[in-house]
Amino acid sequence: MFSMEITDTGIGCNKLKINTTVLYGSTDYSGRLGTYDTFKEFMELAGIHAKKLNMAQDEFMARGLFWLTVRTRICFNPDNKPGMGSPVVEETWPVKPLSHKANRYYRISNSAGLVAEGITEWAVMNFSEGRLANIPALFPPDMVYSDETLSFSDFPTVRVFRDELSGAKALRESSPDTPDDIGPLELDAGDIRILGTYNVSSSDIDAGQHMNNAAYVRAILGLFTVDELKKMRIREMTAVFKKSAHEGDVLTAPICRESEAEGAPTQPAAGASQSAENPAGGRVFTTGLYFTDGSPAFLARIITE
Repeated sequence: MFSMEITDTGIGCNKLKINTTVLYGSTDYSGRLGTYDTFKEFMELAGIHAKKLNMAQDEFMARGLFWLTVRTRICFNPDNKPGMGSPVVEETWPVKPLSHKANRYYRISNSAGLVAEGITEWAVMNFSEGRLANIPALFPPDMVYSDETLSFSDFPTVRVFRDELSGAKALRESSPDTPDDIGPLELDAGDIRILGTYNVSSSDIDAGQHMNNAAYVRAILGLFTVDELKKMRIREMTAVFKKSAHEGDVLTAPICRESEAEGAPTQPAAGASQSAENPAGGRVFTTGLYFTDGSPAFLARIITE
């Protein structure tokens, strides 16, 4: 996927640093590193580092174990999206785990500064025992964890739609009351509409025989038009993985414009404190992918400029 030069930093390979370039397949409509591609690249980074720690997915599956993504939060710098062929530095390192869940940090940067930084909460399912595994026991016994942090370390609460789904109308659907199509960016605060539906196909399924975590992000972003994504200039996205979807599932995506604050910064500031619940300005959209019974497979919170 990438040509790369890998550098192990820290004690016990506790941090992975890769000097690489952005390839065409990891760019969006603009020819630059995309939102979905960043989620996917963070997942790949975690896999590469896990392999060096003897904790790779294929090795775990042979032991009846499986890595699960619980949730991910990424802050983007919309003014610094590297284009195809441009050099970037990618870093990842795990936070010292406490019990059955663990966090991992990520950062992408280039000569212009920060591109994106993120945090993922993971768990490991022990299929033979039918329960979550004790993660500290899975890491190498001589592991010395890095104390390096990001500009944030928490996750926001992401709204779950329940009874509101039954009365929500579809976007982009003309009617006598709304003669013109309505787009998600024109929603009033608190208005809930249906962004679209998504049919889970074979290309979404991974080795766990369920929809891959990055595929949810691709699916929800694919329900926006290119013009809408250009206007949004996404600077933060939180993804929460609730229940596995499988091939053939039809998922519905509601959307709500939650709030709007003044003074939105144009980029996440490295080293600056940023609250998960109170972003410093920007439009906040809550969306997700829901099964036909109304239960959520995936939740998302998107902050734009």
